[in-house]
Amino acid sequence: MSNPDNLLQVYTLLRSLRKNINENDHFTHEKYIQEYHGLLNELSQIRLVMDRFQVPEGEVKNQIASLNVLSGNKTYRPFREVETQFLLTKLDALLEFLDIKLSKSPHEIGYHS
Repeated sequence: MSNPDNLLQVYTLLRSLRKNINENDHFTHEKYIQEYHGLLNELSQIRLVMDRFQVPEGEVKNQIASLNVLSGNKTYRPFREVETQFLLTKLDALLEFLDIKLSKSPHEIGYHS
């Protein structure tokens, strides 16, 4: 990812991903996590350390689709999901990091009044 436009492209795709994840959904499909991790990998290629922004594998799970309370039998969805708010926490943190990194003016960290 040597082209400076590539960073801007990844940033734009991350912004688009953020806009298209419904905050009101309790869970988000695994395909969005795969897209997100793919973009993190692209950022890693320009020597940005992205480990803290990854969604841990243990957070991506098959959710219960139905439960028979009499027998205790459970059926699970055929795909994995992550809690939406968990994913958005990681994504928002990454976007804030990139906003600071891409800012043309010096950026002060902390609360200011």
